[in-house]
Amino acid sequence: MKLEVVTDGRFDQGWELIKALDAAGFPIKAAFWSPVDGAEDWRLFIASPLVDQQGSLKAYQFIQAVLAKLPANGRPVAKLALSDISVIGLKSNLFREVKARASWAVRKGAKKLNPDFEDLLFLGEKLIYKLN
Repeated sequence: MKLEVVTDGRFDQGWELIKALDAAGFPIKAAFWSPVDGAEDWRLFIASPLVDQQGSLKAYQFIQAVLAKLPANGRPVAKLALSDISVIGLKSNLFREVKARASWAVRKGAKKLNPDFEDLLFLGEKLIYKLN
């Protein structure tokens, strides 16, 4: 199902959201697509210290406000919705796992696949936009 996330426009819209969140001052330590509930559903995970500091509700409210302002750019594709997004804190096991696996992959010679995406990396079943 990785291909569906990429081809239905949500991957590009996710990147637009990440850039818009950065511009709005939302602190992001990682952003990646990963399967949930088996491999049928994919979700954009955003790891932020805001979740640890102020809770996930505050993070979702911030994301929803930015998401509502994103232009559709005339695309006849699925629009990224808040239900496509999960926020996680920096203490979460998922964030720690992704960070460790990505660090290992980079040490083993993984390269960025597209310079338009800061840290785009295909890591097993995860499509990583950003990780710092």
